[in-house]
Amino acid sequence: TTTTTPDNGLSEINTYDAFKSPECKNRLEVLRSKSGIIQWQSPEKISDLLIFSTGSGLEGTTGETSYMLGHFTQGTYQGGDLILTIAGYDPMGPGFTYHIVRQGEKFTILGKYSSDALPDVPVVKKNVNLLRDEIFDISDLDFPGSLTASNGAKLARSAESGFFNRGLEIFCADNLIKVFVDSDAGDVYTDASSQPNGYGANAYFPKFGFYVKAADGSLVTYQLDVNFMGSDHIPLIIYSNGKKNTQEYSYQHLGGCGASQYLDVADVKLSDLIKIGETFNGQIIYTYKDSKAEDLQSTYDNLYVPEGQKKPSYSVFLTDYPIFFWQDPFGRFARFKNMRYQPMAECGKPVIYLYPEQTEKVSVKLNPAGGFTYSEPDYGSGWNVIADPKSNITNLADGKNYPYLFWEGRGGIYRTPDRGFVVEQKDIHIFLTDKLQQLGLNNKESADFMEFWEPKMQGSPYYFVTFMGNTVMDELAPLSITPKPDTVIRVLMDFTPLDHKIWVEGFNIRTPERKGFTVVEWGGVLRNDKIDKN
Repeated sequence: TTTTTPDNGLSEINTYDAFKSPECKNRLEVLRSKSGIIQWQSPEKISDLLIFSTGSGLEGTTGETSYMLGHFTQGTYQGGDLILTIAGYDPMGPGFTYHIVRQGEKFTILGKYSSDALPDVPVVKKNVNLLRDEIFDISDLDFPGSLTASNGAKLARSAESGFFNRGLEIFCADNLIKVFVDSDAGDVYTDASSQPNGYGANAYFPKFGFYVKAADGSLVTYQLDVNFMGSDHIPLIIYSNGKKNTQEYSYQHLGGCGASQYLDVADVKLSDLIKIGETFNGQIIYTYKDSKAEDLQSTYDNLYVPEGQKKPSYSVFLTDYPIFFWQDPFGRFARFKNMRYQPMAECGKPVIYLYPEQTEKVSVKLNPAGGFTYSEPDYGSGWNVIADPKSNITNLADGKNYPYLFWEGRGGIYRTPDRGFVVEQKDIHIFLTDKLQQLGLNNKESADFMEFWEPKMQGSPYYFVTFMGNTVMDELAPLSITPKPDTVIRVLMDFTPLDHKIWVEGFNIRTPERKGFTVVEWGGVLRNDKIDKN
């Protein structure tokens, strides 16, 4: 349920139901147990479990939501209930998910199917007997690392964690089509359309993965193995002129701070295309028949040109094969884009401040999934610096001083969260001042943030603004620091210009406590698209 606040166009969630929000018309039937040890049922929300303490997550919640999944009919936990618990739910991250066995007053976390650790908040309530079993198997929830479709296509289990769906992606067959049946995994689905549908909590964004429903109602994702793409992102192609490809390409649609799709499927027809070569194993590749196709011209118009360099002519641009297409085993045309002509920085100016308790050597490792496009000082194989308690940083490689570490690049699979804030342009300064303080940034960090981002939020009457925290950033760009910090605050802002005010679900922010060796990182998403939705 939600309550709306008419004066600012925001709303706050008072209850959280992973199986009802976003709405889904087709969750499929309850799956039968292959193992025979569990009688599964449609997930049923439990309101009185309360294993964890209250006081975290959204205002008005317990910080914990649980669902009855089924009952053990035999084996170690015969007679017990299987429960899914989402604890410490936070709009800026997924919270923690646990599959828990309830036997009377005893609760056992099944480690193989749960978050690795308990959240800092909430903590286990007093007098609750909570155990952990790291070895118990539920074969109904185990899926193979790869699948082979009936047409011979190879699929690999996706490493993405589903963090944009609060730590557990719930299967929904809306907007999907079944493409084959696997003897182990069961029915396998993919996206039915290449077009997004809707906006907000019920929006559908095709990613073009392959999806299986697990017995507990969750989503298991696989992605297509593009067998002519090398690990170095260089497709093994011989063009019709005899030239061998040596350039890097991306076949994932790039948006936000990373890739927004497992496969960039284009809405094109074979009649729009012309053959330009073949892969090493004889598969045809194409490009646009019309050299002035809108897609090509848009790529050229938005071409990033480093300072001091000259933009190539359009004819030279075309000779570099900026875009080619490959028809996958399911009949879809996947678009491959030359990385030389991709926008340079999707993650806009992430900077990292280091505040050790005493002046000392610090090693910083960062691993954005899409690599770096720029760093200062030069990242090399990692930053090795001397930092003091005021984040005065000396880079050991060049001996120069820096106020922070600066990088740009791309992360992993990414989609703009649906929940956030709609802000009138005249209120941007006050809004950012307030929210950055809530997010845990100090005056210096907030001033640096606003100096860079506020000028970029001037051209539209309204803006949709949202923030993501540590969990999301740790997936997009894992960060490792030695010695280990006591406090890490990672903040990523995403904003979209609006032509007019829209209604979105808002959220409250829990301000982190800065203690001990503190690391702070802020950044944002560079995007130019406007939303014009009712």
